[in-house]
Amino acid sequence: IGTLRHSGFFRVANDGAVRVGVADAKGLIQLAPDQFPGGKDDTLRQVFVYRFPSAAHSFQLRADQILPEIGVTEVTVHELAETDRRIISSLELDIREAPIREWEIDIPADHAVASVTGAAVADYALASEIKSALRRLKIVFKEPVMGRQLIELRLEKNEAAKTGAWQLQPLVFPGAKSHRGYLGAVSTPGYRLVAGKTTGVAEV
Repeated sequence: IGTLRHSGFFRVANDGAVRVGVADAKGLIQLAPDQFPGGKDDTLRQVFVYRFPSAAHSFQLRADQILPEIGVTEVTVHELAETDRRIISSLELDIREAPIREWEIDIPADHAVASVTGAAVADYALASEIKSALRRLKIVFKEPVMGRQLIELRLEKNEAAKTGAWQLQPLVFPGAKSHRGYLGAVSTPGYRLVAGKTTGVAEV
């Protein structure tokens, strides 16, 4: 207020799962991001830099939520042990468009969670509510994550080995854009496994 001149620069950038845009710009000159006087910040994903020669300038910002796209590659082994049933799964997440802070899986309701590990995994919580014989497992990360993330999951059920049909309950990944991988089954010595009815899989 009361100054003889007013000029400068400003930068607009997004943080997290938000896409930003500049609209109705008046009295502004757009520059390349590396021309900002504060220097270029390579950690920013979406950047707009402007210079204004006078105080007579204005603009509006638009922000849209970005939904993450998650692809899942799964390698799971169902194990028939002497005293229990185990599901040992190696999951590779391919997270694009926006980072995520947590992720959810539906697991068989009759299995307990023995462990959930990963470089970015901070904690996990298992819901008490059961829907369609599944329970929701929420995995919380140490910080927002993107790109390739590996998670090791181990589930257990107390049930002694016995003959008869053994129905394998697959893991379910709500909201995943793609899901592919391998499923295997192995038994304790003294039992022979024979594949029964299968859906959506091809034997290799």
